[in-house]
Amino acid sequence: MQNLRAISSKDKKKLQKYLAVQFHSDFKLNYDVFISDKKKIYVVNSNIKNIYFDQLRIHSIGHYFGELCQEQIRLSFDAAKLVGETARKNVFVLNKKQAWQCMKGKDIENLDTDLTGFVVVKYKENFIGCGKIKEKKLLNYVPKERRHDFET
Repeated sequence: MQNLRAISSKDKKKLQKYLAVQFHSDFKLNYDVFISDKKKIYVVNSNIKNIYFDQLRIHSIGHYFGELCQEQIRLSFDAAKLVGETARKNVFVLNKKQAWQCMKGKDIENLDTDLTGFVVVKYKENFIGCGKIKEKKLLNYVPKERRHDFET
């Protein structure tokens, strides 16, 4: 099992602040939050406190939420949808051609945007996931197993 630790309420508030600053999102982390040695973030229903872990063989816990990268969060595919629904900043909307390229696993080049860093990627009303814009290029983070879910 990877080494996970529950984060303190102070660190949870800091994580909440990162989401608010990065995405201007009203999304609330109403979960217990665990973080791995590799800065991967997992969220778990707060009822987890009622389980006696010393009597169980646990290989993983919770739902993967994203990864902490310096003072930004690279959201998972599912977290991008959750946070993206209330995000008012760093949401990059693709056109149809770009969306198809993205869903084929391609990076999108020559973007007409001033955005940089991690963004929620969207086409029409569909959240495609999270990407990183660097030097007018969208780096694709759509997981291979999720690429077939996209329809226009």
